[in-house]
Amino acid sequence: MDILEITGDDLVQATNDKLDRARIIVATPEKFDSITRRSSKTGKMGWVGDVGLVMIDEVHILGSSRGPTLESCIARLKLAQMDPTVTGGRPIASLRFVAISATIPNASSIAHWLGVSPSHLLVFGDESRSTELTTHVLGYPPSKNEYLFDLKLADHVLEVITKYSTVRGENCTIK
Repeated sequence: MDILEITGDDLVQATNDKLDRARIIVATPEKFDSITRRSSKTGKMGWVGDVGLVMIDEVHILGSSRGPTLESCIARLKLAQMDPTVTGGRPIASLRFVAISATIPNASSIAHWLGVSPSHLLVFGDESRSTELTTHVLGYPPSKNEYLFDLKLADHVLEVITKYSTVRGENCTIK
């Protein structure tokens, strides 16, 4: 089984030959966007027709600055599923999405957008966690800019961790 990893750390180009041979492609949204854009320009997106499962880790990045890139990757795959000319005449037979996030409040909206039927949507609550989580909301006054605010928050990290961390039910002491 050929696994092709395509990340920002890779110096090796993801050639169409490597993409055709790969059984599993692991890529950041930015790299996947890059290779699908390049492949669509050259007309060599046949390998996309073999995609059967797309696993999206940290799907909550849709709401961040990286969100549009992830969204365009998914849209390009969905387009290839509907239009076989995108993949050189090889339609994607059964594209499935698995999207994972520990912090997404709108799972049903994302599932609908991905084309996942409500009966296939699995949402696990706190009852599925092996350890109980507690939430503490702390407020700090604003700074002149985001950098200074982050810098100021760094001064409070040790204090907050020490105050709210527990080890086997007892307060944790960090030295």
